[in-house]
Amino acid sequence: MTEPLWKVLETAYFKGRSPGFAEGPGYAAEIRALRDWLIPNLKAPGPKATDDAYAIWEERKALYVLLTTEAERAEKQL
Repeated sequence: MTEPLWKVLETAYFKGRSPGFAEGPGYAAEIRALRDWLIPNLKAPGPKATDDAYAIWEERKALYVLLTTEAERAEKQL
């Protein structure tokens, strides 16, 4: 059974916070946890996959990149 999203985010946030309780790293950890919870496996479809499978994979890949970028932005927040 998958752990509830709120628990995944809470755990990531508190693990991600840096000394001095900087918020950016905690938010970045939450965003990455959300990314990994939503998209646990970003494996490309096989050579016999349908066009729909490739389209879904492209959408998932774009979401993965977007969330990774947002996590990086959060880390830079001071």
